[in-house]
Amino acid sequence: MSTQQTNLQVQLTAWFMRRTPSGGVRRVASIAAALGTDVGEIRNENQDRIAIARGRDRQQRPFVVAALADGIGGMRHGSECAALALGSFIGTVAHEAMVSDDPRLWLIRGTDDANNDVHEESHGEGGSTLAAVLFLGDGSIHWTSVGDSRVYVARDPDLLQLSIDDTIAGQLGRAGDVGHEQSKLIQFIGIGEALETTVSDLHRGTDSAVFLTTDGVHFLDSTQWFSQLIKHALDPGTCVRRLIELSRWCGGPDNASTAMISLAGSIDESMPQIEGCIEVWDPFGELQVIVKMPKVSSAPVSPGLQKDPDAILALPSADYSPDRESQRGAESSVSQMKSPSPRKGKSAEKARKAEKAKDNPDAPQLLIEFPNKTS
Repeated sequence: MSTQQTNLQVQLTAWFMRRTPSGGVRRVASIAAALGTDVGEIRNENQDRIAIARGRDRQQRPFVVAALADGIGGMRHGSECAALALGSFIGTVAHEAMVSDDPRLWLIRGTDDANNDVHEESHGEGGSTLAAVLFLGDGSIHWTSVGDSRVYVARDPDLLQLSIDDTIAGQLGRAGDVGHEQSKLIQFIGIGEALETTVSDLHRGTDSAVFLTTDGVHFLDSTQWFSQLIKHALDPGTCVRRLIELSRWCGGPDNASTAMISLAGSIDESMPQIEGCIEVWDPFGELQVIVKMPKVSSAPVSPGLQKDPDAILALPSADYSPDRESQRGAESSVSQMKSPSPRKGKSAEKARKAEKAKDNPDAPQLLIEFPNKTS
């Protein structure tokens, strides 16, 4: 793991690697969104990671970023690479929002940091895809994609693929069953210096929703059911659940993950009025992170220096119960927090690094909060 990683990135990565069920669907009612994942019928492990995060930029304007990462099959440590990619990406976007007014730059630096961190950890032997969409309070939308995870937009009456797969077939505009060689990735998160990061804008017209998918879902794109299901399931929770179920009904050949964000909703509904508060949801839980607001000088700041080592991680609401809270009492401390589940190999190393960051006397103490569940 990169020595330049912030506490926020380390904590998010550990959270994305926690022990979870093989699948789940979660509504995020406050932003009219839902996200879900499922291991499928063939795989033994779910190597997809997906999340939605919300916060405010340095001018206190709201933003929402939805992102997913799919660990690359055939390479090492797929789930670890996906968790690291997602934790690093969201952590960097949250930080850049506090120091920069250019949202496209947030995505570029988030993608580059994810790539560098995964490459440093896996040494080119592991990797992940990444697809992300950034929504701003002024209605503008930006997106990026690396690998073969996809970004779609529901544009009445059609469903349009915005991203282009980073495969030979994708670059040549070929669809359907193109064979193994043409479906190989030509770039991915963790490839190193060869990565070319691009960010695009979504100019809204009759768009009703944006979707992120891994290949365990969009293999259905070649069928008529895919777009028809989305067209007739406008509620995000219902739509996401049906896409996951449809993937299983059609054989579940791979891990399936998807997110739907309705463009009819408001992204700042019920936002906490706390400076530096970042909310994060995945299919299994939610948490709040309180980040120390960095001091920004008027001089340009180089990418290597735009790192904030101070972040306070709140306890996920999924770990909360009234009984356990009464046992903690008023003297709850970092040592009483629930540590990540024991795991083997590099997962255990990541957990140890997260614990080390928390035990650092120079790091801020944890602020325990229990946000209300949205579903």
